[in-house]
Amino acid sequence: MQKDLGKFSTMQKSVVSENETADSSGRNNASSLIDQANSIKGLREKQKIVEKEEQNIAEQNIDTELNAIQDDEVTSENLHEFLTIYFPNNIEATNLANQYIVKYKAIDRSVTENHLAEYILRNIDHSEKRTKLQTAILLKENLTSNGKTGEKILKTLIATFKKEPELKTFVENWGKILTLYDFAKTKPSTERKAIETIISNSNFTTDNSFDMVLFEIERSSDISTETKLDIQRTFNTKGINTVKSFDYTLKQEKKYKKNIEKKIQSRNSDIENLNDEIQNLNTELDKLSPDDPKRSELKARIKEKGGLLKTYKEELSVLNEAKPDKVQFQLRNDLMGVLNPDGSRSINVGSENFTIQLPGNNLPLMGMKNIRSINVTFPYLVLRSQQISDEIFAPDLVDNGVPTKGQRNMAHIILSSLGIDDNWILSENDIVQLKNDLTSLTDSKSGKSGRECLVELGIYDVASQNVNKAKFKKALRFIRENRMKNLDYHSLVSELKSQ
Repeated sequence: MQKDLGKFSTMQKSVVSENETADSSGRNNASSLIDQANSIKGLREKQKIVEKEEQNIAEQNIDTELNAIQDDEVTSENLHEFLTIYFPNNIEATNLANQYIVKYKAIDRSVTENHLAEYILRNIDHSEKRTKLQTAILLKENLTSNGKTGEKILKTLIATFKKEPELKTFVENWGKILTLYDFAKTKPSTERKAIETIISNSNFTTDNSFDMVLFEIERSSDISTETKLDIQRTFNTKGINTVKSFDYTLKQEKKYKKNIEKKIQSRNSDIENLNDEIQNLNTELDKLSPDDPKRSELKARIKEKGGLLKTYKEELSVLNEAKPDKVQFQLRNDLMGVLNPDGSRSINVGSENFTIQLPGNNLPLMGMKNIRSINVTFPYLVLRSQQISDEIFAPDLVDNGVPTKGQRNMAHIILSSLGIDDNWILSENDIVQLKNDLTSLTDSKSGKSGRECLVELGIYDVASQNVNKAKFKKALRFIRENRMKNLDYHSLVSELKSQ
């Protein structure tokens, strides 16, 4: 628009220049007054026409700019940007948008962002995920309006949608929040009420609902530092996937335990001092005559000290309950990372009452040795449940022992052949996948032992009592490549015998 105004200024100068030329001509030739008048008239008319054109251009530019501010036009060139903002990774929305733009381009009409977004929303065939989520939101709102507790709402949502893969993240969040409800029941009434209120006021139908609950708990002044630390310890350790973070968490647990013990010691001392003060006050009270006016003052002080003593004893009870027996934390379901009194570290499997010791970490280049010692745990537990861990690891792992190099290497063969990255501590999803994969190595329904199945597969040789590692790798890779085909033991036997 500034460019057009500049053009208008130039044309004005031109008109003025022509006008000045006409005036000069008139002075030099008095006999041409009529021609001069006609010339001036013509120039003025020309100037009016130019001014009118410039005004129209300026108005059109202003309208264009206002329209651009109000609602941008969507074209084939900027459609990708529009879809990225409004409908990311939605093929159906992309197809609808292309059809709409082509249709309106054919009749020479522009398409605005608002109109296109409204059209897609009206015509899109909403995905199953969107439908399920909308249903979950409506169910949650109905339960809330009917006065159901947060705990009841969570249980209903989980029961209703636990088998819907599209809502997997939401169901996992609901399960964590429900666990937090149970956790709150172990805390003093004030803290329990605060946690339950935060949960009840939260939005269960967002994909970060659990994280938001933890955030609000951290901000709450009604919840003690000890409880906040306890919540953090209980719910924030599943993401640990390196030896460094494993050791750091153990150090934090050790620090936490010492802090609790220090507070217990301090409160015991406070209680002992208060008991002495109350006893001295009672002794002093006994010495006073019944009508001594100081008696009322002493009784008030004794009552005050008694109330404080009760508070200290309650706090001591909470601290004793919070004090951990061991320096440990939950690494994965059923697995605890433990710092032993002698400074060694171990993985304890609760359901199996089995412990795997980790190598010392006081030497350089021990990281991979430690990480693979931890990851031995996962295939070992699966194979042990199938009664073939002794054959595969040969010799079998022993309770409270450090995995040997051969055992670590065998675990690496299993995980890498299945495409599971063992440079990190296995995640819960990896563990589930590992269990599903290794079940194909045996056939529990046939009555065959685990060893007999390995022999039939050609993986284990009874005479030498060795594993054919090449055959074992082929079996694992075949399992990996056929995960989506409901692979079973008999399919695996057929495949290995055909090779």
